[in-house]
Amino acid sequence: MRIGIAFAPDDEPARIVRLWQLDDEALAALRAFMPDGLFTHRIDPHGWLEDLILFRDGQLMLAVITHQREGVLRVAADELRELERIGFDFAETATSIRF
Repeated sequence: MRIGIAFAPDDEPARIVRLWQLDDEALAALRAFMPDGLFTHRIDPHGWLEDLILFRDGQLMLAVITHQREGVLRVAADELRELERIGFDFAETATSIRF
């Protein structure tokens, strides 16, 4: 586990947050906990998950706004080509969120 700092829009620290490393075991747990995919909003005795955010090398990679059923995904050009090749459904803009 790593500790990160969440920043407010004016770059003032908002709060300290825990950052977890996503490994095969954590990914398997997420898949089991999110049976309907990234936009699953689940509260049960084992946990609560909403608005998933993933970082890669300290940079935002994925941010999901669960109740809006939208998200932002930052990928490299070769990754984008692969997503297009497999038919990943995406839009160039979001209607509810801005980054």
